[in-house]
Amino acid sequence: MSRLSKTVGAVLVAVLAAFTTWQAAQSAEETPAQEPGPAVTIRVDPRAADWLALLDEIPTRPEVNDDGYDRDEWRHWVSVSDDPKWRPVVRGRSGCDTREGVLIRDGWKVRTGKGCRIVSGTWRTNYDQRRHTSPATIQMDHIVPLKEAHESGAASWPAAKKEEFANDPLNVVASTGSLNSAKGNKDIAEWRPEYDRCGYVAAWVLIKQEYGLSMDALEKQTARRILTDPACQKGHPVR
Repeated sequence: MSRLSKTVGAVLVAVLAAFTTWQAAQSAEETPAQEPGPAVTIRVDPRAADWLALLDEIPTRPEVNDDGYDRDEWRHWVSVSDDPKWRPVVRGRSGCDTREGVLIRDGWKVRTGKGCRIVSGTWRTNYDQRRHTSPATIQMDHIVPLKEAHESGAASWPAAKKEEFANDPLNVVASTGSLNSAKGNKDIAEWRPEYDRCGYVAAWVLIKQEYGLSMDALEKQTARRILTDPACQKGHPVR
């Protein structure tokens, strides 16, 4: 991991820690919230680092489009209660899987029952800020899709690393089902959300760099254009 990557990662961890502290305080209240705040799970501040330098660390290669991708090789929604990456989110709960961890992290006034079953809560999903009062209407999305990772250098990863990637809290967010379907396996040159596009692209770049994945030329060009846009640098959304 590069020095720059460690710096960006530290910013990410600090923001996540602040959010989980805030969320814990909200969960301690007795009166249910009527309205959740904005989703904050795309946590990478596009102003927090030298993204051009980070982009330069990512190799530029065409995607490998083969028939070797098998989603079943990427074991996901595994138990995360003992995972250090998820510990600040689940806070001692037992039996939580990745999906439940995301719902706890991304929700407002989330209550859990036996085995970490989600009892109640309110959510605003990433990409559109749509309000949800039932987890049944929410899908999980990998910011960098599993197939995209396969085509960008992860095809030969061992099973343990594929599982880590598929359940990494940095790479899994709550999404409205229709947008999750619209995105599919598209990269950032083909699809970007309406909400917080700068943060989404910044998270994409960080994930690819952290896991040693490549970008194709158009994908990298898109990331460079968005992350250097003055509006993005001021914290405003960029299309």
